[in-house]
Amino acid sequence: MPFVTDSDVKVLHDRLATEWTTIAAAASNASSQLSKEQMATLGTLASRVSSYLGDGPSLFRAGSQMDTGQALEKDVFEFADSLRSSGVPGLPASPAAAPKSTLDRIVELAPILLVAAVVFSLTRHR
Repeated sequence: MPFVTDSDVKVLHDRLATEWTTIAAAASNASSQLSKEQMATLGTLASRVSSYLGDGPSLFRAGSQMDTGQALEKDVFEFADSLRSSGVPGLPASPAAAPKSTLDRIVELAPILLVAAVVFSLTRHR
């Protein structure tokens, strides 16, 4: 992700909190179906999610917070997939690619806008 702000991290925090609440509740309701490894992963992920969400969004650390959060979200959904394969109901669908922020879209357009500006300025001076 080229540039993120604390607002982007806040969106990820909120999304991850919602996803984790649903996944953890489904796992708890089906704890008798879970293997020892899944139970251990549940505990580890619970600790990691709690720690991540406890670290409030910071403009100065937004990039690293976003990287950490996206990696954690990937791990959470891999765990959900393992629960799904064990027949645990009530899990959220695995997400599509994370939506791009407005700033990401602008950054992607910057080279096109630069070329257009150069072409425009060259054609005006003829």
